[in-house]
Amino acid sequence: MTHSAASHSSATDSLPTSWSRAVISSVAPMVDGGRWPIKRTVGEEVAVTAGVIVDSHEVLSVELLYRHENEDTEHVVRMADAGNDEYEGAFGVSTIGTYLYRVRAWIDRFATWQDQFRRRVEGGEPPAEIESELQVGVDLLAEAAEDAPPDDRELLEAHIEAFENGNAAAALGDEIAELVRRHAPHHQQTTSATYEVLVDPELARNAAWYEFFPRSARPDDQHATLDDAAERLPRIQEMGFDIVYLPPVHPIGETNRKGTDDAPEAAPDDPGSPWAIGGFLEDGSKGGHKSVHPDLGGIEAFDR
Repeated sequence: MTHSAASHSSATDSLPTSWSRAVISSVAPMVDGGRWPIKRTVGEEVAVTAGVIVDSHEVLSVELLYRHENEDTEHVVRMADAGNDEYEGAFGVSTIGTYLYRVRAWIDRFATWQDQFRRRVEGGEPPAEIESELQVGVDLLAEAAEDAPPDDRELLEAHIEAFENGNAAAALGDEIAELVRRHAPHHQQTTSATYEVLVDPELARNAAWYEFFPRSARPDDQHATLDDAAERLPRIQEMGFDIVYLPPVHPIGETNRKGTDDAPEAAPDDPGSPWAIGGFLEDGSKGGHKSVHPDLGGIEAFDR
């Protein structure tokens, strides 16, 4: 059976241009697959868990990257292996606004080599085998040293010399593994989608809210203004409330206006329901959601 050049080209064109044996299977927390942001308040922590798998026994490096929306540079947190192909990391949120976070993972070639080398040493393999394996480690160190800053490059070169001299103990430390991890190329790197954290003030989590009808703020039963209502704020705070929220403060509709005590017809002086938006301003023009009722002092009083 033969295949034409055209059919071969069509098949190869459909292959992915990049791929990774490391797969990020899950990231938490998220809401509706990341469609909506999760929420936190200032000072809280975002604990992230990622499921990451690879089709072998190779060691993975997994990192959590995050930044505030007003920052250009991402912060990096190394995620710890929590077992069962899950990795954990966390970051704090200190500023109101939106934070962005994502996870990246890659095959850590040096950590994989180090794990296998440790097994060889502990298994008592012959010195010739150990020396041969150390030469593989030399190549990995040299690759990491290429883009390392001077101080770290000097440390890497010192370890290269130790490896070449057959110093197996120098290859087994956590410090050298972390040093290589910071500078070695990220082989087979894969990155998750980016997720959002909406950060609110601390009061958004626990606060006492007070609904306040500003037109009722005067003691003489006259229609109050927003300035009159502002004078009541210290008293509301003394009662233990944190936040004042208002019913609609827009002009009130004229058609089918309700009267006192929900009467179906309004008397000439009845103000109507504030939720029936759409009345007139002092100059006779129609008002709406972008206007403030003239009896409350208009937009000028609102701005004050």
